[in-house]
Amino acid sequence: MERDLLVERTQAGLARAKAEGKTLGRPSKTTQDQRSEIRHRLDKGESVSALARAYGVSRATISATRNNIQTFPNTSSDIFLLSKATPRTESWLK
Repeated sequence: MERDLLVERTQAGLARAKAEGKTLGRPSKTTQDQRSEIRHRLDKGESVSALARAYGVSRATISATRNNIQTFPNTSSDIFLLSKATPRTESWLK
């Protein structure tokens, strides 16, 4: 019963914050312009490691940008938007 009240109050608070236009979740490490530039530089043949060093982010962040994987900033769960599925990510969809 106490847990139900806690969950209900939390959900109400999150809904109110969203209605007020507040951005929830962790901020992105790169801007949309940076992600576009990263994809362009990858297409030109630059390595993931070199780009990670240049932008001060992890190789995983560069790889996620390359694969167009984005996390939804307004959710607390790990939900991914996959613009193109790869053999590794197809298993997540099942």
